[in-house]
Amino acid sequence: MSDAYSLQNTLQEVNLKSSILPEKSKLDSALDLAARGFRVFPLVENGKLPLFEGWPDKATTNPEQIRKWWTDEEFHLELNYNIGICTNDLIVVDIDVKSEKRGLESFEGLGLSFDSFTVATPTGGRHVFYWGPLCANTVEILGPGSGLDIRGWHGFVVGAGSVINGRAYEILRDTDVGPVPDILTPFLRPPGRRARGENEFAEDSEGACAEALHYLTHNAPVAVKGSGGNTTAYKVAAHLTRDLGLSADTALALMMSNWAERCIPPAGRRRSSGRSSITAPLMA
Repeated sequence: MSDAYSLQNTLQEVNLKSSILPEKSKLDSALDLAARGFRVFPLVENGKLPLFEGWPDKATTNPEQIRKWWTDEEFHLELNYNIGICTNDLIVVDIDVKSEKRGLESFEGLGLSFDSFTVATPTGGRHVFYWGPLCANTVEILGPGSGLDIRGWHGFVVGAGSVINGRAYEILRDTDVGPVPDILTPFLRPPGRRARGENEFAEDSEGACAEALHYLTHNAPVAVKGSGGNTTAYKVAAHLTRDLGLSADTALALMMSNWAERCIPPAGRRRSSGRSSITAPLMA
């Protein structure tokens, strides 16, 4: 058998690893990822939100800066921030198996294998890292429920060594980052521009992304099922696309990562209504 992992083997390994806390400190994990060439930045403790705005530009491999971020200036103690990896210069396939999503089956169905650097998430998913052309963030590349997203320009994933509710992100396939497989090429779209009208374009600028992230985490109303939830989701999505000028893919990726879980019930766990109400204004 080749060095590629079968679906059964990866399931067994992630089930064993996902319940084990990392041996390294968050700082050591961040430094290790940076030494591998990943540009890192801090996320909030026990969470997935960036600690500060402007992270796409501030993410770094510089050990001195990383130590400053993960060290308390006054008491010189290590801070317990989770680790974000900026995917500006990467292509990361985000495999989701929560809420009956079929991420693993979809990935293997494309003929793909875990032969590049891979991280197991606490919920049984995977982040598979590739290098390739700059690309936009895209969700559900094979359709609703497929569980395959792509993280690229102005995107990030949670890095190995991070912990959510006592469960760790673990390196599952410790190897070099390989080139993006040809089978994924049709799903890679250039970042930054989309048609808003016949001759009008919008850019996914850092400023727009930062403003959207701040809005979603601090000011956006949550959608409540049975109390105009679909209308609320529509308005939030419309603000991102029509007021801030984000592309549909970037807006949806930010909403699903930074807003959907706070809705009642969490929009990411609904079978269809949550996502359809979000995507309606994005496709308008």
